[in-house]
Amino acid sequence: MKDQKKKLAQYTSMATAILGAGAVNGQVDYVDIQDTTVNTHKGYYDLDVDSDGTPDFRITQYLDTGNTGLIDAIFVTPFDSIYGRTMGDPQNGFNYPFKLNPGDSINFGSDWRGNGETNPGYLVSQYNGTPYPNSNWKGPVVDGYLGLRIFKTNGLHMGWVRLDIAADNRSFTVKDFAFQQTAQASILAGEPTLSEVEHMLEDLKIGQSGNRIFLEKSTEYGQIDVRVMDLSGRELATFEWTESRMEREIPGGTGQVIVVEFTFEGVRHSKKLLLIED
Repeated sequence: MKDQKKKLAQYTSMATAILGAGAVNGQVDYVDIQDTTVNTHKGYYDLDVDSDGTPDFRITQYLDTGNTGLIDAIFVTPFDSIYGRTMGDPQNGFNYPFKLNPGDSINFGSDWRGNGETNPGYLVSQYNGTPYPNSNWKGPVVDGYLGLRIFKTNGLHMGWVRLDIAADNRSFTVKDFAFQQTAQASILAGEPTLSEVEHMLEDLKIGQSGNRIFLEKSTEYGQIDVRVMDLSGRELATFEWTESRMEREIPGGTGQVIVVEFTFEGVRHSKKLLLIED
């Protein structure tokens, strides 16, 4: 077997050149606002995620509405219906944004069906106090992250907003948000405010040889859960990483870009990897 440390070094230099700086680095703008709670019927918060003076999304609280007066709901709608999207997926004809954890990757290949061109995203909807089962944001939620996508003149940009949802789903609080200045570049939920564990995860070493990946970590880590996906989000492999070093064969062959997601102590971190032929 070829020396793993050599492979780690070779990959770092080659991937930077082939993936481009935008895939490795990016400038994140972070805005910490005074916590703002909305708790009135049709009360809303207009989110200007890139701080350009024009709102990108509206988050609205509905109370005691519908034909019965028993429906409460929190919706998110984009001001740009063509490109503005939240991460999520549709169920039974409705769109449901995901509730992300700190360190989850928000990237170009994410599932951007948390709202449609004409359909809002249902953070939570409930009838007579009982939330619909597909609502990913059923309260109480503390420090949930909503993945965002907006369009600017140089392309699509990723971002996030941090929200709390009350236990009765009758109010929400906006806490802070961030925006990736580099078009098409990924951002992590919570970046750049992630915990010390997240910064530790950034130090993990990864390399490759053909369709095999090589992993190296400090002895201070215990078990790290690893998930490997392609850029469309399709899962290729999952495994537990316990030893300081390990290697793993990834299906699909060389020439593909994969996302390797690490989870440690409840915090997630993702790295892109180009599988280069030997």
